[in-house]
Amino acid sequence: MNLLRKTGNLCTRIPAIIWVAILTPIIGIAGSEIQRWIDTSAYPTINKERIKSLEGTWSGHGIQQIQDEQSAIRLRDRGTKIGTANTQEIKTLTKDYDTCTFQTTKPSSAATVWFPAHLTLKIQRTSFWSTKSLQGTLALSPVLEKTSHPDTTYTVAGRLEQNGDYIRLDYSITDPGKKDFGTLLLQDSGDSALCGQFLSYGPISRGIVNGKYIFTSHKQDH
Repeated sequence: MNLLRKTGNLCTRIPAIIWVAILTPIIGIAGSEIQRWIDTSAYPTINKERIKSLEGTWSGHGIQQIQDEQSAIRLRDRGTKIGTANTQEIKTLTKDYDTCTFQTTKPSSAATVWFPAHLTLKIQRTSFWSTKSLQGTLALSPVLEKTSHPDTTYTVAGRLEQNGDYIRLDYSITDPGKKDFGTLLLQDSGDSALCGQFLSYGPISRGIVNGKYIFTSHKQDH
């Protein structure tokens, strides 16, 4: 009882300005955490089992059909390898993509490009109470006829959607001097594969483009 009385007396002796200095940042942090929790309350939580299955580096390929001849010309000028539905590489990739559980359209006779892709994911806390955020990088390797070319790298950030079967990732190129961004929607097939489609601004096409991704190899970070 005496201890409580002494503590109370001590508190009353501390000037109000000191209490303001102490409590303001605490209230601010708590308010920010609560707001983040409210903003993400509709998103599925990423549990420990799912974290283990998603984190790490996913390797696979992207496929994109070229919608106009000018884009095909610009790609050829850059030395990019272009094929059609009958090209062996595209036949192989399409076969892999058929393992996705959702219905997809088949490649047509249009000019098509394909590229190795590596998606690295890391789970981040959305707030003190929840883990709902995905962040990482996406690296694409253009397939060229003769010369080598460095990877194009993007930063990615996103979350699970609906009941957690789908992953939405927004991405943008790491080079601030270039215009290249989009959204990637992947389905977790449950068979150690992520597959889906992308919608983005294409710097070659100079407009909105779309295509497919399938990631079939997963290496966990240690």
